[in-house]
Amino acid sequence: MQDLFHGTRKDDVEKICKDGFDKGYAGRNGTRFEKGVYFATTASYSSDYAAPDQNGLRHIILAEVITGHYCLGTSNLSVAPIKRDGTTYNSVVDEKQDPKLYVVLKDASVYPMYIITYV
Repeated sequence: MQDLFHGTRKDDVEKICKDGFDKGYAGRNGTRFEKGVYFATTASYSSDYAAPDQNGLRHIILAEVITGHYCLGTSNLSVAPIKRDGTTYNSVVDEKQDPKLYVVLKDASVYPMYIITYV
């Protein structure tokens, strides 16, 4: 389990806190890898995806994320990659050795803990 950051819009923060993360909404900011929920190891990376609200404030969620078994993501993924044992990976990453970006493929693997609001 890791604490990771997710940048989003203010109105999405309320939905996420109430109903949890939902990869069905993925793709608003593009899908570099899999259509899933994107998390970064640094707040500064997620800040690029935290659109300012009408007051100029940005919002990032710090979440507990079960990254599980992960593999390197590719741009042509349409479903979760399959492991040798026939089960699927839980997430994909940008770098196998030292991931900076995780794309979580299972909504129940994430729990929002804190909302960070800043200018």
